[in-house]
Amino acid sequence: MKNKNVLLKVLCLVLILLTAFAVAACGSSGDKAFDNDFGGAGNAVPSGEAGAGAGIISENPGSVNRLIVYSYSCSLYTDDLDGALGILTEKFSDYTGYMESSSVTRNDSTAWASLVFRVKTEHYAAFVNDIGGAGTVRDKTSRGDDVTLTYVDLQYRKEAKEEEYKRLLVLYDRANSISEITSVNARLAEAERELLALNAQLFSFDSQLEYSKVSVTVYQSEPPKTEEKPGFWKTIGNAFAGSGKAIAAFFKYVAVVLIYAGPFLLIGAGIFFGIFFYRRKHPRKKKAAPQVHASPAEQDHIKENS
Repeated sequence: MKNKNVLLKVLCLVLILLTAFAVAACGSSGDKAFDNDFGGAGNAVPSGEAGAGAGIISENPGSVNRLIVYSYSCSLYTDDLDGALGILTEKFSDYTGYMESSSVTRNDSTAWASLVFRVKTEHYAAFVNDIGGAGTVRDKTSRGDDVTLTYVDLQYRKEAKEEEYKRLLVLYDRANSISEITSVNARLAEAERELLALNAQLFSFDSQLEYSKVSVTVYQSEPPKTEEKPGFWKTIGNAFAGSGKAIAAFFKYVAVVLIYAGPFLLIGAGIFFGIFFYRRKHPRKKKAAPQVHASPAEQDHIKENS
């Protein structure tokens, strides 16, 4: 009896040890599986295939390859606009890139041109240094915008949306009713729209990262003119010429006023002469003064005074 109890205790101890060993082994393998599937603490985040943004985070922990969008703008002054444009075009042909836009404006007093270049980012600094060879550079601005966080966020959103799209395809294949098919199809269409928008944003960033923007406004500046002081006789001649111009301008404005007032003057003159001739043909008759008869006493008084 005692031997049976001892044997049972030994078997229980062995089972407990085997169970503990199995649990420990499962936990270790689970941790390794988690590290392999989700990157763990020491693995690099997968960069995927995203053009210029591939390899954003390096294999060394804590080391990040930043994504910078470069842009430059300046004003260029020159005495020869066409010559400056030719120099800029020739310099730009030495690098990889394309002309985004260009315009030239000319008038009687001045002329200017607006140019926008897209140059390969690796040639950005060299081309900016070459701009000074076409004229005098003023009002320059250089920018470097860090878009790393935005780009990484777009990548992860794209990956998550792609996984959602795959799951929706599986649900679509397993759908058994028309309502289920309609619901899953609507969600698939929405996922497709969001994927297109995310890809468009990533493509825009890829283009800005690969080709930096350089904007140049070229102004043609004429050399200053030196004015000679006029002599005595020239001053008198200028005075007479100025007086003649002033008199001519006076009569010119008088003529303009008369032309504008001509219709009203004609109407007024017609009314005046009409009244004048009417008065001559139909003169007014003068009224005779009333005769006053004096009394005999008043007549005698008048005779005495006369």
